[in-house]
Amino acid sequence: VRWHCVRRLMSLGSRYMLTQLGYLGMYQSQPMIITQIMGPKSVIIFVIAQKVVTLPMDLIYMATAPFVPAFGEAMARHDWPWIRRAYRKTTFASLAAGIPVTIAAALIAQPLIRYWAGPEAVPSVEIILWLCVYNVIGLTLMATGQLLTGTERVNPLALSVSVCAISTIGVGILLCQQFGLSGVAAAMAISKVSFFLPIQVWGMRTLFKSESVRAGLAANEPAF
Repeated sequence: VRWHCVRRLMSLGSRYMLTQLGYLGMYQSQPMIITQIMGPKSVIIFVIAQKVVTLPMDLIYMATAPFVPAFGEAMARHDWPWIRRAYRKTTFASLAAGIPVTIAAALIAQPLIRYWAGPEAVPSVEIILWLCVYNVIGLTLMATGQLLTGTERVNPLALSVSVCAISTIGVGILLCQQFGLSGVAAAMAISKVSFFLPIQVWGMRTLFKSESVRAGLAANEPAF
């Protein structure tokens, strides 16, 4: 075992761990915020609504997860044209499949929750709408996250998740005090638009504009 390989793996592992901790802040902080500000009885309203409306994003994540090793293998072969095509198609497919399901989930959320958990657990329209915005952003960036993970561009991934998590918690506390549960949902969407989206888009553009990518594209261009 060579020491420089160990250091590289430790460096990647620490940044992936930071990313996972950031995801905890993004996705798991809401019940604690709501419990402290509004009481535990309000948690069920938000959590059930979140699970129903964001289900399409979870499904698309499972469908696109196999692209992580595929992007890594293509990068090892320097097959950047394939990576670019696969990224575009995956992004389009994620939106084409996810947005209609998100709309359907939003339309049936209130009657489904009323039947499933009772009228006291039915969320407001504002909560559902903010969660839909949050969901669409997640669908848009799903392939970007898999691309950055597969090509080991961990810095923009870890930065976007960490900053978004901090914003989600901080803004969530402020808006929950002012607007209640809809403020928590709004904080999730606002944080994702303000930090998660631009940082990951920057990471994706930097990846495709790098010298190694341009060299790979040039090498695969036809000679005529």
